[in-house]
Amino acid sequence: MVSPSTLDESLLDSILRDLRVVLKRARLVALPCRCASDRGLSLPEARRRAAELQTELHDWDLWGPLLVCLALSVTLSAVSKSAPSTVFSLVFVIIWVGGAIVTLNASLLGCKLPLFQSICLLGYAVTPLFVGAVLCLIWHAAVASQVIESLLRVVTILVALGWSVFASSTLLADVGVQAGRKPLAQFPIALLFCGLAWVILLAFE
Repeated sequence: MVSPSTLDESLLDSILRDLRVVLKRARLVALPCRCASDRGLSLPEARRRAAELQTELHDWDLWGPLLVCLALSVTLSAVSKSAPSTVFSLVFVIIWVGGAIVTLNASLLGCKLPLFQSICLLGYAVTPLFVGAVLCLIWHAAVASQVIESLLRVVTILVALGWSVFASSTLLADVGVQAGRKPLAQFPIALLFCGLAWVILLAFE
């Protein structure tokens, strides 16, 4: 099937189309579906979503992860009182350099995803942590009690961290990694997102 030409569309239409693709891929990565029994889905629905995810990963992009990374960096640097430029740079280094290291480790363990596909996946998996950072910004502005705000912030980031780790490790570990080696592939992923979550918590101090 030949895809329709986009040469005649307006700039606004192109931007909106790309944003829809980014949102769709963020949803697919953030809500992984490994099997029907684990997710409560029917087998045809599970297969459909798995096939849809593989298609989207095959047609990878770096614009979406870059937007997520940039949004998170700007959010954290805006609230950081001590070193906003350091926080901004640190988020970029953790996501992109850390993502490359995690991908190299996964490939040595048998993961069949190419480098940029894996970085694309990991970048989109940062979305829950970005949502968590936005919620922390709301708690910071709306909650008067510092103790309650700190508690809400920690709980929010822990939930977002678990979501990001689950989404990314599930998808990476399901692409060619043997069952006995899955923990070796998942641990660096968890470490990557733990570092990112720690930066988020420190930015609000």
